[in-house]
Amino acid sequence: MKKLWLTLSVWLVAVTAASTGLQAAEYEIGTSGTRMLESKTSKLALKVLVESANLGGGEVEIAEVYVPPNYQSAAHVHGIEIMYILQGELQHIVNGKTQILTPGMVAIVRAPDAVIHKVGDSGMRALIVWPGGGEIDLLAKQYTERPIEAPGSREDDR
Repeated sequence: MKKLWLTLSVWLVAVTAASTGLQAAEYEIGTSGTRMLESKTSKLALKVLVESANLGGGEVEIAEVYVPPNYQSAAHVHGIEIMYILQGELQHIVNGKTQILTPGMVAIVRAPDAVIHKVGDSGMRALIVWPGGGEIDLLAKQYTERPIEAPGSREDDR
């Protein structure tokens, strides 16, 4: 399932770049990600996989998110956010309407709709795609940043 999601993510990057007429830029052809962003108030953590630093442009951003048990976000707005659930369960609340999402399902929200993310007792992991980019830099202002360590060397990065 992860391979399918990554294939779709790469396809989305290619389509976005082609549709915006972007020229080839310097980019990493393989990566373990660029950095970790960790919440200063909860154990929510983002492993930034794709951003302008390794993509060579800001067309799309991709992150793996770990949301701790019993977490609930405040209502917020994204340009477009697409979230593929890997583990756990997510209450995806858009404009007051709740959708329960489990592994293998996709959450989608577009501006100007407001979203609340609510997680139960087991926490949740997901891949997030932000077409158009810009979300990582906004989040980085509110989170503590640390480098990504070698794959598998730290339990939080798995």
